[in-house]
Amino acid sequence: MKTTFQKTFVKLSGVAAITLFFAACDNAGNSSDPKDVAEEHNDAKFDKAKEKDAQFLVDIADIFMKEVKFSELAATQAEAYDIKELGQMLKEDNSKWLKETEALAGKKMVTLPTDISQRGNDSYTKISDKKGKDFDRDYPAMMVDFHKEAIEKCEKAAADAQDYEIKTWAGKRLVELRTNLDRSMVCRDKYKDLEPNTLKMSKDITK
Repeated sequence: MKTTFQKTFVKLSGVAAITLFFAACDNAGNSSDPKDVAEEHNDAKFDKAKEKDAQFLVDIADIFMKEVKFSELAATQAEAYDIKELGQMLKEDNSKWLKETEALAGKKMVTLPTDISQRGNDSYTKISDKKGKDFDRDYPAMMVDFHKEAIEKCEKAAADAQDYEIKTWAGKRLVELRTNLDRSMVCRDKYKDLEPNTLKMSKDITK
């Protein structure tokens, strides 16, 4: 037979398990990722058709915010002058487009992320640790990836968006995004074969 202590322990264990279960469910529905939070708000506000338009604005805002934040590093982390120039240009362009996105989202009552996503923040941590040649090599490659993603999102919205203003705005961004993609690719290809700084240092030491 179970003792009184054993029965009490079983009951307490059951209560603890239930409490942890509901806590886990509550945390699952309350993500701290800014992008997830915005998506949850928009899911609650819009029907399926409008939610797709809202998702585009969330996605493109996240990309623009990442490009601004990453490009700010070029002023202090880059060694090559053309990488610094690329960073300044992308910072200015994406800041402008982000303001346009925020204005458009405000008109459409769409909730945007307040900061870059957790995934973007992880990438930012990695690139912010790069300096000199390491930054010159890795930064433009990341900008190429971001621009390809932005172009893909804008192409889809320009073709499929339900809202005419969102559809038109997405189409207008494509020329500028493709121009900046070309500039990023030129820098990526120019610096992609640079040796890591740590490797170069180890070679210098052995000379």
